[in-house]
Amino acid sequence: MKIKKTLKYSVGIIILLFFIAYTQIILTARNLAPVPGLGNFPDNFQRLETIGNKDSYRFMVIGDTQFGIATAQNLFRQANKDSIDFGIYAGDLVARSTPGYYRVFLTEYSNWDVEFPVFVVPGNHDIADVPASVFGGRGKYDINGSGEKLFETSYGPLQNFFVFGQDLFVLLNNGKERDDLVGEDYQWLGKVLEENYKGKRYIFLFMHKPSAWAYGTGERRNDADPTFKTLHDLVKKYNVNYIFSGHIHNPRAENRDGHMYIVSGGGGGGLKFNNGFHHFMEINVTPEKISYNLIESSRKFSLYTEFERVVLSQINPLLFKNQ
Repeated sequence: MKIKKTLKYSVGIIILLFFIAYTQIILTARNLAPVPGLGNFPDNFQRLETIGNKDSYRFMVIGDTQFGIATAQNLFRQANKDSIDFGIYAGDLVARSTPGYYRVFLTEYSNWDVEFPVFVVPGNHDIADVPASVFGGRGKYDINGSGEKLFETSYGPLQNFFVFGQDLFVLLNNGKERDDLVGEDYQWLGKVLEENYKGKRYIFLFMHKPSAWAYGTGERRNDADPTFKTLHDLVKKYNVNYIFSGHIHNPRAENRDGHMYIVSGGGGGGLKFNNGFHHFMEINVTPEKISYNLIESSRKFSLYTEFERVVLSQINPLLFKNQ
């Protein structure tokens, strides 16, 4: 009996050591070069030109994959079947802003065969200088402020905008490790809207943290709350139709003064509320109206990605610097 137990434990240790070594090979071999079709690079925006200036089209919004890579892959498989023209990732593609996590996500995504261009807004987990640690205590994995550089290397500019047909799309960075937008963010957004809003049929704004709901609790912010009001004043001034975000890991939507605020943070990460579920948002745009559908998915289990998650979050950081 003791021999069998010893043998079982030995096999388990060997498998674990093999996987650690295998994962480390992936981490070190895969550079942080962009994946074609993902990010805010000029060549990805140029792919929109091949689609043409449609009066009616469909795009997806997905956010907060973090450790849920297998679930996100399933959601993108569904999106491929739904004639999606392009997608917006509402941040938190990874769980920690380290080279290791970036490499693993980029490696996995490159194998998903996504058939349309996807643009990205940064989430707090993507660019935070000091990510939260599974070991407790902040600062455990401080990578000296390189989170934004990782994002720019892998996905391009932290914020951007583009015009598709008659419509304006604005990608705003509010994923920094603070609870609100600051003056420079509003200045950039105001400038983009001022210079581009005239003559547009619809305007869409994307960011990671929602202004209409509290980040931690998910509670609705009232009209006088500065976090909501300051942004909402710009939304009303320039008639922004839809404001999308992630961060909260379940969907919610509310029309406020004729402007639709939507959260879509169910892209694979852990569900923090009882009524949460994994999903992406499918947005249908026509000359007459904008409508949306929630496309649901149950959590998908992958033995490989579960091993990968354990190794990356608990073992590799102890053994390999900055991974």
